[in-house]
Amino acid sequence: MKKNEIEKKFEKASTVDLNFKDISSLINYEKYEKKDNYRFKKISLLVSFSFLLVICISLSIILPSSFINSENNTRLTTPKRNSTTNVYEAFISNETYDSYKTFTNNFVPLCFNTSILEKGEQSLGVSIPDAYLCFAITTIVSDDNVQKELLAFMGLNSIDKLKVATKEIVSSLCTLYIDSSNNLSGGYNLNSIWLNPNKVTLKEKDEQLYKDLEEIFDASIYHKALTSDNANKYLKENGLENFPVPDINLNDEDPFATANMSVFYCIDSYDTEKDRYLKEYESKNHKMSYTYNGISKDVDYIEVEELANVYEGDNFVYSSAHINRLTISYALPDEGVMPSTIIDDVLENKYTLKKYLNEFGEESSHFIVNFKQPYFKLDNKISLKKDLLESILPISCNGGVNERLASGNDGTLCLDEIIQQSIMTFDYNGFYSCSVTIAGSYPESCEMGKYFTMNLNRPYLFEVSKRCLKNNREIAYLPMVIGEIIDPGYEI
Repeated sequence: MKKNEIEKKFEKASTVDLNFKDISSLINYEKYEKKDNYRFKKISLLVSFSFLLVICISLSIILPSSFINSENNTRLTTPKRNSTTNVYEAFISNETYDSYKTFTNNFVPLCFNTSILEKGEQSLGVSIPDAYLCFAITTIVSDDNVQKELLAFMGLNSIDKLKVATKEIVSSLCTLYIDSSNNLSGGYNLNSIWLNPNKVTLKEKDEQLYKDLEEIFDASIYHKALTSDNANKYLKENGLENFPVPDINLNDEDPFATANMSVFYCIDSYDTEKDRYLKEYESKNHKMSYTYNGISKDVDYIEVEELANVYEGDNFVYSSAHINRLTISYALPDEGVMPSTIIDDVLENKYTLKKYLNEFGEESSHFIVNFKQPYFKLDNKISLKKDLLESILPISCNGGVNERLASGNDGTLCLDEIIQQSIMTFDYNGFYSCSVTIAGSYPESCEMGKYFTMNLNRPYLFEVSKRCLKNNREIAYLPMVIGEIIDPGYEI
C-alpha cells in the first residue's frame, strides 16, 4: 500500500462519524408487535368501554379516593424528558467535560481503594453516569453549604453550571439511541428521590425546584421509603424490559430517611462479526490462556485487529478498540503489576504516544493492534460508608442533605452511605451494564502499519466510553464504565 493511502486510511478511522451503521438488536421486540386483528380490537373496545365506565364509577363510590389515587399521593413529580431518540447526539461544552472528568477522577479511585480495603484485589466495575447524576440530584435538593461541597467534588462552582452539565450529560450519555431497525445503543437513565414519611416531614413545595427536578434532572419524587422491594419494583416497572438488572439489597430494618437513586444502562452490540463470535463461543474450543497469581486457565475471548494508537505509561500500555458506537479501552500493566496501582495514571492520561520509524524512514504512530479480549461477567456492590465519607464530604455528613425537600423528624439529615450495585457483561453480544447508585441519609442530632499485540492474558483495566464532540468541533471521549479484571469469571 502506498504511503498516501496509509495516511488516508488512518485519517478516516480517526474521524468522528455521526452516521453510524445499524447494530444487531439486543432486545426482543416481538412482544411489541401488534398481533391482534384491528377489527377485533375495535369491536372489543366498543363492547368493553361502557362496562369499564360502570366499573370506574362503582370504584369511585365503593373505594376511598386515597386508595384509587395512592400512586398519585406518593409520587410528587414525574420526569418530563424523552429518554430515547432516533437522532444521534453527543455534544458537550468544555465546562461539562472538565466537570465529568473531575468527578471521575475523584469517585473512581475512591471506589477502587474502598473495595480493595474491604475485600482485597478482585474484579470490579464502576459506573460513572449514574454516580454523577446521583451527586447532581443530591446537590440540587440540599442546603447551601452541602451544595458548595458537592459542587467542588464535581468540579463546578455554581448551581447554574450544574444544571447545564446535567442537561448535557443526560443528552449525551443517558439518551438511548434507537436506529431504524429498533436496535439500541448508548445509555438509558432513571432518577428518583425517596422521602421516608416515617422519618421526614415534607417542606412547602418549591415550585421552581420541582420543575427543575422534572425537566432538567429527570427525577421522580416518591413520598415513601426506599426499601429493597420498592427499589426492585421501581426497576422492574420503569427499566428496560427484558434486560437484566442488579438485585438491590438495602437495610430494610432501618430504611434511609431520604435516598436519591440513579439508574444507568450502558448498551452496545457487535454488528457484522456477531455471528462469528457466537459460533466461536458455541464451539467451546476458542480459548485463550489467562494467568492470575501464578495460575493459568482457558477462557473465552474475542480477537480483533484495528488500526489504532498505542500509548505507553509507567509500567503499562494503553489502546482502544471499538464495539459499535462505543469504545472499549484497555490498560495492560506489566507482568506482576496490579491494575489498581495504575488507575490514577490512566484517569489522568499520564501516558505518551508510542511511535516507530516506518518503511519510509519517517516517524509514525499507526499500529494495527491485535486485541485478544476475554469475556467477563461482573456482579458489583460498592459501599462508601459514613466513616469514609466524612473525611471527603464532612459538611454533607453533618447535615443539610435533601433539606430543600424535607426535614428530618429527629434532627438534620446527614449523608450516611453511597451505594452502587451493578452487573456487567462483555461477550459475543458486546458490552452491557446496568448500575444503580444510591445516596442515603439519616436524621441525626446532626492503515498498513506496524503490528502490536494487546493480549489481555493477565489482570487489566478496562474503560467503556462514548465519543462526543466538544464545542461542536473537538473529539472527546467520556468514560461510562471503568473497571479492573482480576478473574474474568464468565459463566452461563
